[in-house]
Amino acid sequence: MVDIDHFKRVNDQWGHDVGDQVLVEVASRIRDSLRLSDTVVRWGGEEFLALLRRTEADGLVNVAERIRAAVADEAFEIAGGASLRVTCSVGFCRYPLAHEEDFSWTDVVTIADRALYLAKRDGRDTWVGVDYRVEAGPPSEHTDDLTDLDDAARRAIIDLQRRPG
Repeated sequence: MVDIDHFKRVNDQWGHDVGDQVLVEVASRIRDSLRLSDTVVRWGGEEFLALLRRTEADGLVNVAERIRAAVADEAFEIAGGASLRVTCSVGFCRYPLAHEEDFSWTDVVTIADRALYLAKRDGRDTWVGVDYRVEAGPPSEHTDDLTDLDDAARRAIIDLQRRPG
């Protein structure tokens, strides 16, 4: 899950036409950060969902950072020759999170969205990833425990990966 940080400010300060330009450019930068076999869709408002097939868990960190940097590192050129700095926050986890039968695809999207919320809370322009800890036991015992990711990490059910810094 990728969300443009402070997008309402873009629309309020620059207008919805510029907001639309930013959405198109962010989508392009996300797509350029992915492989041809990956998919990115606008999930709603200023959120995007990326589906990365055949990506190992440790590779997700690299992709999250590539997306974050692609959005933040280069200003957006807007009408009238002005430029605008935009950042994004990323939340991610792999599917299946544990065993395919333990967490549905929609459960995993919800968990990634919760990780995105943590990235926003951590200050934005960052990423947070979730990985299930096999030693925590059968995931079926913990499906309700993943509503509060910080608590689940404290209880060693999941590991949270955060951008250093």
